[in-house]
Amino acid sequence: MNTQIYTVGIREYNNLRFVNESLSGIEIIQGYFEECEFEGCNFSESVLIDCTFNNCVFSNCNLMLTKIPNTTFNNVKFDGCDMIGIDWTVARWFRNTKKSKQPFPILFESCRLNHSVFVGMDIANALFTDCTIKEAFFEDASMENCSFNRCDLEQSVFKNTNLRGSDLSTAKNYDIDVCQNNVTKAKFSLPEAVSLIYSLDIVITNQ
Repeated sequence: MNTQIYTVGIREYNNLRFVNESLSGIEIIQGYFEECEFEGCNFSESVLIDCTFNNCVFSNCNLMLTKIPNTTFNNVKFDGCDMIGIDWTVARWFRNTKKSKQPFPILFESCRLNHSVFVGMDIANALFTDCTIKEAFFEDASMENCSFNRCDLEQSVFKNTNLRGSDLSTAKNYDIDVCQNNVTKAKFSLPEAVSLIYSLDIVITNQ
């Protein structure tokens, strides 16, 4: 069993590289990480409380069931990470996308985001590339101009979600009710786009 480590007060880490560190089950409080790189680290079931990550990169890390209450991410990239079961709603977000084209502060690439929770969040302009996002929750989220490049959205839930201008042209396995979500100017492509018809009360024949 891992011994829990408590970082009390703000402790700063600048321009450091952490490789294959085992931080599973550890609790970190008010850690401040600036331009740090985490490679092959295990954060599974860890608790990051009131931490800040600025200009950081996580590569091939395990963040399954990591808790992030009141933690801030600014210009952070997750590449090839296992991030199943994270509740993103409890993090601290500073956004004002209605007045600017401010990008989402996190970039997801080749990650597993199954069972992630984004309910009610403003994730406009978010970019997901080559990610598996199965059984995730996007209800009541503002997702204008998001991009899901080559992502698998099997059984992910969209309800009262604003997908205006979002790009799902290379996504697959999504189930989006066009009557319950805003898909104005969103991009889809065949054959996956055929699934959008299922939410309409119409009958299509070959005649």
